[in-house]
Amino acid sequence: MAEVLLSADDITVLGGPSIREVNVNFGPQGSRGSQIFVGIGKPSIPGVLGETPQIFDMYINLLASDDEYLFLYQYVTVDGTPTWLRLLRLIPNTYLANLTGNFVDGKYQVFIPVINVVPLSGVGNVTSANFNVQHTVVSSNPVASSITVGDLDVADGIIVLPITVSAAEFDGTNWSLISTQKPVQFLITIV
Repeated sequence: MAEVLLSADDITVLGGPSIREVNVNFGPQGSRGSQIFVGIGKPSIPGVLGETPQIFDMYINLLASDDEYLFLYQYVTVDGTPTWLRLLRLIPNTYLANLTGNFVDGKYQVFIPVINVVPLSGVGNVTSANFNVQHTVVSSNPVASSITVGDLDVADGIIVLPITVSAAEFDGTNWSLISTQKPVQFLITIV
């Protein structure tokens, strides 16, 4: 084995730059990323958003009286046209509605779009037996009511859940079938 002895009084380093210069610059501004907006009403209504959206922006509808309250939308291109696409409800699998029921001989029928309760991907996997429907007929007098939930049906190209509300009202002396308009509150969930 060879033996190496090193002895030197000074060390000289050769090569490399004598000065390093670092420039700090923010550079040109790039395009913004997607943002989440909130507003009162559907984003497709002119003036609700307040600015021009970019593709992949998101929006939450905070209008409590709207049928799409608490829905999340995304601005995407569909068939070459930028549009707001409804993605999901922030409170999933629950539908709340205050509807005005036009009762005739004690009966009021309403057709609730299934997509309001179940995401589009799950519509094919449910039957009317999967829905828990609760209701209240609002009146200043006592009301006795019941509901009948029909089989899923198609109305105007949309899968709907038909619900029939049967109700009678007590006027202090007699019970009579409701034959006027009354507010009806619905809470529909998936079981």
